[in-house]
Amino acid sequence: MSLNDEMSQVFEQQNLVYAYPESLDKINLSPEIKESILSLGLPIVIGYLRFSMDFEPIAEDVKFHQPSESFGNLFTIGCRAVTQLIGRFIHLDEIGLDGNASLSRIAKKLEELDLDEAIFSAEVNLANRICLDLDNGNRIVYINPIDKSIGFCNSSLEQLAASIVAYEKSSRQYDDVLERLDSFSYKMQVIDSAVFNHEDGLWLSIIKQLKLDDEGY
Repeated sequence: MSLNDEMSQVFEQQNLVYAYPESLDKINLSPEIKESILSLGLPIVIGYLRFSMDFEPIAEDVKFHQPSESFGNLFTIGCRAVTQLIGRFIHLDEIGLDGNASLSRIAKKLEELDLDEAIFSAEVNLANRICLDLDNGNRIVYINPIDKSIGFCNSSLEQLAASIVAYEKSSRQYDDVLERLDSFSYKMQVIDSAVFNHEDGLWLSIIKQLKLDDEGY
């Protein structure tokens, strides 16, 4: 079974978002990498993660476009949200956007409508951007819009997708949080062991937060 077939089986096809070819045409990608990206969907929402697969240059993001800053070849594919509200209880169609709209599109829509909607604005201003990093072996990183720091997510888009599948399967298999995290951590050692070399990385921070939540902190 291909990774995308597995993704479709776990999340169902209608809940996945794919990159548009015209977005990738603007990026210097090999035909093999481009084909791989186009064939892989990610869930629009999973936990605090929300994916758009828009591949917008981070320099065009309203929070990162200052001329003095340089982030290299980073292209947004999603975000780690501030809350789990958008896509579940609050929907982007309320402001005329589809469910996988990027933070940049949300910001532009808020400006167009002259809105200061608190939840949407918080996401634009505070959510970590998840990006493809072309300058470092096509790894996946996140950028904190507050301090502009860059953290590690996965070694590749495929490993990000496999990590998401593993996380969801472990969540469904175990009700106990510690059993769920043990299962997920074991799978991650096989999928992308580099995750465990980054204390500030996306997946280790998710694991730590779930443990804290389970302990009542």
